[in-house]
Amino acid sequence: MLSPRLVSHAIAFSFITVVLISSCGDDDPTGGGPPDTTPPAVASVTPVDNTHIDVVFDENVERTSAETTGNYVIVQAVALASGELDASGAGLAVQGAALHSDQRTMTLTTSSMSLIDYDMNISGVSDLSGNEIETTVTETFTGTNEPDVTAPELVYRSPGPGATNVPVGVQILLTFSESVSPASVLAGVTLSSDAGDVPFQLDNDADVHFALIPLAPLELSTEYTISVAGVEDAAGNTMPDATWSFTTTNTMDTTPPTVVSNSPANGATNVNVDTNLSITFSEPVNQTQLEIFSYPEIGDGTIAWSDGGRTRTFDPLEPLLDNQQYNINILPGGVVDLAGNGIVNAVTIVFSTGATLAAGRIAGTIAGDPTSDYAQDPSGGIALAIVGFEPVNTVVIAGNNTYDLRNLVDGEYMIFGILDSNGDHEIDVSFGDAFGAYGVDYDVFDDEPDSVIVAGGASVTGINFQLFDHRAVTGTVSYSGAYAAEMHDLAFGLFDVSGFDPEQEPDYGYLGTWPYDTEFYLSSLLDGYPDGSYYVGVILDANDNFLYDSGIDPVGFYGGLPPTSISVQDGSDVNGLLVVLEDPAPTASKKSVAWRTSRREAPAWLRTLTAVAKKTKW
Repeated sequence: MLSPRLVSHAIAFSFITVVLISSCGDDDPTGGGPPDTTPPAVASVTPVDNTHIDVVFDENVERTSAETTGNYVIVQAVALASGELDASGAGLAVQGAALHSDQRTMTLTTSSMSLIDYDMNISGVSDLSGNEIETTVTETFTGTNEPDVTAPELVYRSPGPGATNVPVGVQILLTFSESVSPASVLAGVTLSSDAGDVPFQLDNDADVHFALIPLAPLELSTEYTISVAGVEDAAGNTMPDATWSFTTTNTMDTTPPTVVSNSPANGATNVNVDTNLSITFSEPVNQTQLEIFSYPEIGDGTIAWSDGGRTRTFDPLEPLLDNQQYNINILPGGVVDLAGNGIVNAVTIVFSTGATLAAGRIAGTIAGDPTSDYAQDPSGGIALAIVGFEPVNTVVIAGNNTYDLRNLVDGEYMIFGILDSNGDHEIDVSFGDAFGAYGVDYDVFDDEPDSVIVAGGASVTGINFQLFDHRAVTGTVSYSGAYAAEMHDLAFGLFDVSGFDPEQEPDYGYLGTWPYDTEFYLSSLLDGYPDGSYYVGVILDANDNFLYDSGIDPVGFYGGLPPTSISVQDGSDVNGLLVVLEDPAPTASKKSVAWRTSRREAPAWLRTLTAVAKKTKW
């Protein structure tokens, strides 16, 4: 049986934000005694080989801060005439950081070092009491040219062996002691239960931290087994195999998270430029699936979780700007709890480091799509004011179809509307949610939005437009056959069920790339298909000739053969399909056909709107 795995290179994914609830990890802290008020000290810095350095602290350190690569800066140490060392010139790039199970030893994966002296500057690392190294600690060491002969280790896993009461929306987190081959992780990791293998998406950060994200919530009261085999580092050293199990909770959580407090408060003025930003949710949330936008962008910083995974605190590396208004926005579904419930209401938090908030305003009405069974009433949807790719302000569309966006600084905006027309409690244009933009009217083939200018803090009213509810067929592709570790074209297609022939070209479709485009999105807007019933198929062009060679290319259909048909009509969407690709049998026919792969290019503003629903900001 093929193991249904997926790989995804999500730009927004960052493991430095990952600390799950304590019952799930396999190296959770314990202890007590008098309060600790002293930050951790560095006990030793030891090069292991020419691309790895072990840093040992004198006490247990907090995982998030310790695994932030920016907290380690390595520069060449130059000898001065006095005989002292001066840190200057070229250094080593820190490519990955992994905290071992002793919670004191860090292994840094670096660029290749030389037989010279280096200074390692360490700051920002905290102990388990929250004491942070604020004054940079500098340790000098001599590089080595020894080759890497050490096999990687699995130094952190969550849920850990024997964990119980695990939420059904859990993501399995793996941390290796050094950077490893993502292809070997993809090929060597399985998640299974007595019912069989569980399909998942695989995300990674710096090839050190990996997350197995199941494509659907796990079952209640079920034991799951994780197996890791054949994982290799860049030098070809193979990690010993590992297998462990955990059990999910027996309680179904259907309550979505909400924001219960935030700092700075909404509407606050004269905020200190050195302040930290925090949001507290009503329950622990999934820390790897967050879409929180800030406008203007606040920049890089250190993220810490507390209160059992309910509170997220962001400490910017640079002070906030003077006399600047900041808007923080969370869209519906942008925060998800550990059971997979997404936040329902849009959240907007506005504060300023100046004395006042902006007075600008844009208002109007948004009509529904009269041709859709799912989007005739736009109320409850979201209106957004966007600059570039950044949402500046959001508001819920009222029951009388009106919206009113306030606290807008002077400038030029695009005004969008989105409605959760497919009922999945998330806002995502790719999944077929109804959308619109001021100035766009598909009824007359006008797909270019008009901008709206706010000047002098004025109110701009009468900005009216309509939503359009397109059809979408979406899903994911799983493949672990002979070509899984290679890069090839993928062709996604819809076949009319009438006269279906699996060796003929599909009626509608487009191209992607394995292993990066495993999530497919067939849109009536971009791919031009009408209402009807279809079969969904995918091929992997193994010999790269832009044809489907039935005796060579892996292929899969939703439901297998014969396929299971899907139907779309009146704005309906079909989401969450899984297509498993299979290598052809040796006796397969040797027929070659072209698959239709052209699609209409999405307008720039629609790409913007799609990107907004998929970005993670801070």
